[in-house]
Amino acid sequence: MRVRPNRLKKEEWVQSFRQEVLQYPAVLLLAPQGISAREDLQIRRRVKALQARYRVVKNRLARLAFQGTPLEKFSDALRGMTAVAYHTDGVALAKLVRDLMREYTHLAFKAAVVEGQLFTDKQLDLLINLPSKESARAQLLGLFQGPAARMVRLLAAPLQQFLAVLHQASAQRAQESAQEGGSPMAELTKEQVIEYLSGLTVTQLVELVKDLEQRWGVQAVTAVPMAVPAAGGVAPAAVEEEKVITYSVVIKDAGQQKVQLIKVLREIFPELGLKEAKALVDAAPKTIKEGLTREEAEDLKKKLEQAGATVEITSK
Repeated sequence: MRVRPNRLKKEEWVQSFRQEVLQYPAVLLLAPQGISAREDLQIRRRVKALQARYRVVKNRLARLAFQGTPLEKFSDALRGMTAVAYHTDGVALAKLVRDLMREYTHLAFKAAVVEGQLFTDKQLDLLINLPSKESARAQLLGLFQGPAARMVRLLAAPLQQFLAVLHQASAQRAQESAQEGGSPMAELTKEQVIEYLSGLTVTQLVELVKDLEQRWGVQAVTAVPMAVPAAGGVAPAAVEEEKVITYSVVIKDAGQQKVQLIKVLREIFPELGLKEAKALVDAAPKTIKEGLTREEAEDLKKKLEQAGATVEITSK
């Protein structure tokens, strides 16, 4: 039986698209119904500026490409006109989509799958407000450190409680397995715990932090480096919390080249729309970005000054 050339091309497209999109941990589905060709081009440029990818796809072919993968969860959202945007940073992409929806009212968010987690059309804000994986891990470590964020302790009680909970669960499963005639489970090792925690997605980390906060009656704090005990095994009674200095960049005056400054701002922050960038310029003096290192702040200051702005760096 001969296979039609059209069918071969479609199969090749499905395979190629599947391989490409699965390389990205964050995939968003959009509904570009009613978007003009000019608006479509502008949206593509904005997505490209974020170093993300954007494609308008046929639902039937996309469904074939997603079959048997975590993106299969999109099945209910593959209706009507569909565009697929994908990126390494789900939160950054979701923020851009939110801004694009404000500018192009015909554009709508359908769903997202980020690190295997499905977000429905009602959960865009939930996705936008997710912390980075690094921040979520820092919160988890903060729970383990507990009061050690301000004072070094020889024993990290929350961590020991966490390991005890895991050990208790493992022992219970082993007992149940033995009663059912199966082989008992081995005890969890520290390496297994670390491997398990390292494999958690951002949403799973956030949920775990919340569950542990309720279980232990504590609140997560950002982890800080702990002091290393001196030789002989004696740790200092207390250490001052290491002060981390961060810097903010403030546009004091936009200068005379406002159009150029708006252009530079949109190059630096691709998620900004034209209206948002203009509003920042018109609002001077205005803090543009916070929480930077000294080098990042100096680099941003230089770019803004080249566009004619008067810029100040503040620290805290």
